Amino acid sequence: MPDETVVDQLYQDFQELLAKIDIAEVSLQTTLRTTFSKSLMMAVAGYFEEQVQQQIVGFVNNRTSGNELLKELVIHRAFGRQYHTLFNWDRNNANSFFSLFGNNFSESMRQHIKECDGYGEAIQAFLEIGNARNELAHGNYAQFPLDKTTEEIYGRYKVALLFVNSIGNHLERVSNSGEAPV
Repeated sequence: MPDETVVDQLYQDFQELLAKIDIAEVSLQTTLRTTFSKSLMMAVAGYFEEQVQQQIVGFVNNRTSGNELLKELVIHRAFGRQYHTLFNWDRNNANSFFSLFGNNFSESMRQHIKECDGYGEAIQAFLEIGNARNELAHGNYAQFPLDKTTEEIYGRYKVALLFVNSIGNHLERVSNSGEAPV
């Protein structure tokens, strides 16, 4: 699989493990599926957090010719236990995130969402995963009723990658344009 991530490998490992458990042990399979769904949700959200941070820090590095002082400021101020504040997790859009980079970026991204099939859905999948992660982390993890299967979580992860993997490119595109939003 091209560009396989740690999340892809985790999911594949789980599928292999599940295939090895005797089908007669239904209660064990159910427990395993429930537990792994929660673990996968946390893993996907953690992976996305790391990727968003890398995209933004990479953009800052490119724009400041690797200025260590600005890079550290962004890492500590924007991400030092602040990642969760970058998004309104219970919304279906990333407008609050886009607005952090100014009106030009925000307007450009709104236009991009209109023009790019699937981009709005990718944002929704990303926010859905982040919101579920917050509910899991801040609720009673052991008793939290996650209503998604591992297959559904993995599917939403794959959809959300379109958004997560493009953040840095969009920052560069809008920054380079020096014009009104496209």
